[in-house]
Amino acid sequence: MNKNKVSRGVMVVATIGIACIISVCGKTTAYSESTEDANERTRSENEGKAEALQKASEAKEAAKEAARIAAMQKEDQESEKNEAIEKEKGKQAKAQQEKELAAYANKRFAEVSMEPTVMLSPRAKALNISYAFIGKDLQTYKKLLADKNWLGAMSVLDQNREKVEFDNKGYIDSAVSDLKTKQFQFLAKISPSSVPKKNRNDYLLCYIPIPDINDPDADWYGSTGSQYRDWEVHPDGIGVLHAWKPADREIMILVDNPSEDVYNANMKIDAQFRTGVEKLKKKQELGELDDAGFKVQLRELQTQERTAWLALLNKF
Repeated sequence: MNKNKVSRGVMVVATIGIACIISVCGKTTAYSESTEDANERTRSENEGKAEALQKASEAKEAAKEAARIAAMQKEDQESEKNEAIEKEKGKQAKAQQEKELAAYANKRFAEVSMEPTVMLSPRAKALNISYAFIGKDLQTYKKLLADKNWLGAMSVLDQNREKVEFDNKGYIDSAVSDLKTKQFQFLAKISPSSVPKKNRNDYLLCYIPIPDINDPDADWYGSTGSQYRDWEVHPDGIGVLHAWKPADREIMILVDNPSEDVYNANMKIDAQFRTGVEKLKKKQELGELDDAGFKVQLRELQTQERTAWLALLNKF
């Protein structure tokens, strides 16, 4: 009886012990599973945070790059805008310069005449002299100047240049000067045998140009000397030729006599003019005459010389 009770007691104790072990083990297993879940959640959260930080960093970098690109584009746009403004300013400045140079060319080329005034003395008229101006490109220049085609005239003058433009005032001045001094021919239409001569080769026909008082390039020192009797017979014998340039705006044709009264009178007129000019220069050096005063008195001397020449014309 007692053994059975003991046996049952042992079994009860054992059963309770096993239950306790099972209970403890269950709790341990449950705790272990709960920790792993927590760790997994933590890991997952950390990974999420890291991913979010990475994305935030990438977004920040992308925003910076976008801002940089936008700034560059804005800078490029501003640069293009400024370039366009400067280009337009350049075009306007060039157009204004071309306009001013064209006006300057118009003023300077107006000084050139391909139709000079020819005045015949009584003796020259008595010889029934008619005349013409001839030479290479002369008719071309006449038409271009009549049409006010200054660039066209400059192109003929400067045929080695591919494209002629109004580069600057200096180039225009040079072209005008070249045209004024370009050599053509004055043809006195008269039988060479009818022209009075001092000797076999010395014609007494006088070519005396009067400088244009309004021409700043006029030569007031070249109207003397026997070279103004320097004529040659035309190849066809239809007259005699003398060199002519457009700077000679007025031309007197006189007939001298063997004693060379025209030549001597012309030399006297020229000597008086030169003496007067030297006096003006000396007074300017002494400070008694300024530039403006010099120009005024020089013009007076030029007027006096022209008057003397015209008086000479009526005598011979």
